[in-house]
Amino acid sequence: TGSTILAPAEAGGGKIGQIVETNYTTFATNSTSTFNTNMARTITPSATSSNVLMMVSIQTRIANAKGYGVQFNRAGTQVFASQGSYEIFNNNAQDIYGRNDWIFYDTGISTTSATEYTVFVKTDGGGNVKFQNNNDVSKIFLWEILAW
Repeated sequence: TGSTILAPAEAGGGKIGQIVETNYTTFATNSTSTFNTNMARTITPSATSSNVLMMVSIQTRIANAKGYGVQFNRAGTQVFASQGSYEIFNNNAQDIYGRNDWIFYDTGISTTSATEYTVFVKTDGGGNVKFQNNNDVSKIFLWEILAW
């Protein structure tokens, strides 16, 4: 018994065409509605058959019994959303500080035009989740995956 390793073509993947990334240190919200984090990055795919792997790493301080969820947009249209505003949740008696990572594989781009991806958050319970606490860094990475 063991795991099976697929060749990239069998797994439906290809080579990496490019990687773009940006750091963010300046957003915060107390909102219980969906909030634009100003985390955004644009990628220009080299082929209409390319896909985009979006990786987002968000630094937070979350109070007891509070949490948050995310929404990713491509060119202004939602392409991913958490199950709720409590996808990441703290049920400890004390605040927790940490980094949460999100990954989304976008197979529906079909363009060679510059395409912007943006990150939104929604907190559960309002002002008890802080993003980029003390100017800690959150990141967004976009990887162009070329078709075989």
